[in-house]
Amino acid sequence: MSLIKLNLQKNININNLNAITALRDIYEKVSLLSYLQNELYFAKNSNVADIKAVIVKETNRLIKDFNKKIQLYLDLPDEIIMHVDVAIPFMLSYIELIYNSIIHAFPIDWENPTITVKIEKVNNGINLEIIDNGIGISALDIQNFAKTLGLSLVNTLITYQLGGTFDITPLSSTGTQASISLKNILLKK
Repeated sequence: MSLIKLNLQKNININNLNAITALRDIYEKVSLLSYLQNELYFAKNSNVADIKAVIVKETNRLIKDFNKKIQLYLDLPDEIIMHVDVAIPFMLSYIELIYNSIIHAFPIDWENPTITVKIEKVNNGINLEIIDNGIGISALDIQNFAKTLGLSLVNTLITYQLGGTFDITPLSSTGTQASISLKNILLKK
């Protein structure tokens, strides 16, 4: 990973801020994929993982990294056991949605910023809701989310790779709700 970063810094002279941002975003996603693979698969040398601890750790890390004074509420089951082939794309999607809330929902002077994460087991599947009380997402942004790298990635991973559903909606007052529903993916210890 560090070689990619060094090459990006050393060999590419890009004056276009959008291109620089896109390359940095891609680098971060590749780094995250590598981290998740190590954390979920190689660390335990198993094909199954309980992702609850990773959810808690990564959500808190993102909030701390961006030095945001966000109140975080986690409503999670005792364990969330998935096959690694499901856990990695799910976690990539989850972290992307949390990142979007942290970065886009709350202007600097936003009062009482809050993110609520709720995961509910339903039969052998899960329903995930990420709700923020930020500025909200416009209908135009929702229509165009396929054009953004992050939300397009979430939609592709959840809908096409995992066969689930992904939805993002503005809330009536302020805020945004992102929802993921996956069926037949949970395992038992």
